[in-house]
Amino acid sequence: MPVPPGPLALLRCRPQDVFSTLEGDEPMASQPDSYCCRFCPRPGSRHVLVSADEDGAIKLWDSRPTAPQRVIHAEAAHTNAIYELDWSHDGRHLLSAAGDRTVKLWDVGEVQLTQLAVFSRHSRTVKTVTFLQEDPCVFASGGRDGAIVVWDVRVTKQVSHEIRPRRLDPDSRLRGTSAARPAESTDTISSLAFRDGTYLMSAASGASAVSVWDLRKLYSIAQRQPPPVYRLDGAEPGRGVVSMTTDREQGQLYVSRINDVIQRYSMTSWTADPAGTFSGAQCGSFFVRCSVSPNGGWLAAGGSDHSARLWSTRTAGPPVGRLGGHTDEVTCVAWSSDSNTLATVSDDQHLRLWRTDPCPGDTDTREDTSVLTMERLEPPACSMCGSCGPSPGATPPLPLYPLCRETGIRWRPAPLRVLYGSPGAAASVRQARRSPRKTPAKVLFSASPAARGAACLTPETGRRRPADQYRSPTADLPNFVLDGRSPHRPLSVAAPPPAAAQLAHLSVAEETGAAEPRGGASGRQTQSSAGQRKETNARVSVPNRCV
Repeated sequence: MPVPPGPLALLRCRPQDVFSTLEGDEPMASQPDSYCCRFCPRPGSRHVLVSADEDGAIKLWDSRPTAPQRVIHAEAAHTNAIYELDWSHDGRHLLSAAGDRTVKLWDVGEVQLTQLAVFSRHSRTVKTVTFLQEDPCVFASGGRDGAIVVWDVRVTKQVSHEIRPRRLDPDSRLRGTSAARPAESTDTISSLAFRDGTYLMSAASGASAVSVWDLRKLYSIAQRQPPPVYRLDGAEPGRGVVSMTTDREQGQLYVSRINDVIQRYSMTSWTADPAGTFSGAQCGSFFVRCSVSPNGGWLAAGGSDHSARLWSTRTAGPPVGRLGGHTDEVTCVAWSSDSNTLATVSDDQHLRLWRTDPCPGDTDTREDTSVLTMERLEPPACSMCGSCGPSPGATPPLPLYPLCRETGIRWRPAPLRVLYGSPGAAASVRQARRSPRKTPAKVLFSASPAARGAACLTPETGRRRPADQYRSPTADLPNFVLDGRSPHRPLSVAAPPPAAAQLAHLSVAEETGAAEPRGGASGRQTQSSAGQRKETNARVSVPNRCV
């Protein structure tokens, strides 16, 4: 997706875009702090901004410049602080995770919130919650008890998955034992993110690694520490993960850690991007969040130095802009659906909106001191061209699901699997897929013209291998069915006929022999055969005389 070229230079915060979260006449020191905010993604309601504070209250704001009333609705949702909010993909439902150990599901109407369900599974504070974008009925939650729970809103009393990853503490020793055994301790789950309906990513406050879980497995029945299918390690193992954000269009994951560095990973290969290290983030606590714009062009993060910072996703390194105006730690940042508005929340009980488009009735605001403009931080010059631009090692991102230009539908290509991994067989399969007259099975197991004409380079000489050297991979294997040694198909041995059948056969043979002419070689042969039959008849008739 192309990155818009010029919005970063137009981010401004006007006086009417500063919202105060103060309530009543109480002093500022006793006012609750706001921890998170999110824009509604539903068409027609994208101007609605939701925020949550330390007292468990949820507020709906109207972010339009000409709105007559800023606060649309306020709801006492929880009895403790709310740490995370998340919208469903259609923008009709809202999740809230709080310190009262519950997760609540809300139906968001035009001017009010309606509680739909309460989910109670965690034994301590719930720190993070996230919806599955492909299915609005599935979400995941994580808390300070170290548990990751995957829920289905249609079944409130049961869970789909419950994962309890544990960290081995090498410094702890068990008393009464001669050998040092590592004791298990749980870490707070600080952030969760879905890649799709198969993979769930989790991060903890005590480790720098991001764990990737395969939801097709049953982790609930595991008695020991369940291993993740992938681990995305950080540069410093002791630095915990603060937050994660995903760019689903490009298949990228951004991980913010305490070491003031945001690292980019690929969600297709599950590896770190060597040219995706964003430095200069001021993450001094686990309340500072980061967010990538919906168009994938900009990355924003809060800061403990009373300001937020922005990076361009095309060029890694230091930030390209800084947003000031706050007097305390900036805890959360949130982008609007059109990537033209950025909201910043701070502990100074103020919420600021930074817009890229001019408001109605605005004139030239460059000399207006009441309007805050983003401070541009010039990136270092490129070592190749000497001007600002992408670094030499930067590579274009690999899309997770390619987009069809004709239909506008994203599709997942099926992997090409070759049964016998020879380049000639792979070429035959590709040729068979192009032509509807041939099938891959016919090309692989028969001497078709496509298989006979395939050639490849031998690893020893580097020359092309002759076509007559291609043979079936099972040609040297023994055929136990034909040899008679197969345990599944034994050879059929004819059973000897019973005694009554033998007597009947002999009587018929005697009558036939008596009718034949006697003379010459044929007569002698008939006499000899008759004598043999008489001896056989005598042997057979012995038991009858004994009886």
